[in-house]
Amino acid sequence: MSINIIVPFSLVFDQSGMLISDWEKLKQGDPDIIRSKKVIDAYDESAAEYALVIRDSLREAGQEVTLIGITVGTHINKRISQNLFAVGFDRLCVLEYAIDSLTQQDAVADILTGFIRSTGLECLVLTGQMNSESCCGCTPARLSYRLGLPYIGYVSELTVVKDRLWVKCKTRGGYMSRTVPMRGVFAFQDAARSYLRVSTLRERAAVRSKTVEFIPSVCNDAPSVTLERLDIAGQKRCCCFITGADTAERAALLLELFLEEVD
Repeated sequence: MSINIIVPFSLVFDQSGMLISDWEKLKQGDPDIIRSKKVIDAYDESAAEYALVIRDSLREAGQEVTLIGITVGTHINKRISQNLFAVGFDRLCVLEYAIDSLTQQDAVADILTGFIRSTGLECLVLTGQMNSESCCGCTPARLSYRLGLPYIGYVSELTVVKDRLWVKCKTRGGYMSRTVPMRGVFAFQDAARSYLRVSTLRERAAVRSKTVEFIPSVCNDAPSVTLERLDIAGQKRCCCFITGADTAERAALLLELFLEEVD
């Protein structure tokens, strides 16, 4: 039986290359990132590395596997695509759609769903838990809902055990592990394999003829998915935003509000 391992990933600015003067501008607003290059998000990088490990294990067992990397946007840096091909990705696809992937998780999930369904094979989806720029982890769960696949988040390890997967993930009560069927959406965070392997010059030379597929995509404006946690009871909280010219003024206002509550 053939299987597709699909790795949705996002491209974010490499903050490690930002100048000190750029960070100082945070006091006035957003830092200047025009000189920063794009890289694969750190959590997605973990997912890509585990996808390679799973692919190798399955192929050693004689199973036919296709490893596909996909991202939503309009372009991808050649340095990134060349390295992904060189380390072992069979296909790389840019789902062309002008979208703010940091804030429109429903739309991103809808676009990814359309492509994944078009592959027509049994699939295993490995991705990052969240985008490190937006710190929002909704896309993997929304994707699993649309695909009708099981979802496991906060994955730290994933290993092939015969025809199943052994998964270890983080919960509020600590880490837990379990053997699960080889299907579903697995979202990685703080994984044991945190970095994608780096290709050699010889490996990059061997895949020079490979090209990225640019696929026009359509967002079907599917209704938003309301996500609920099943492991904790829902709790509503009220908050008050403290305004003030500086820290001292905000602290004084906070103290005043606290004294009113005490009275």
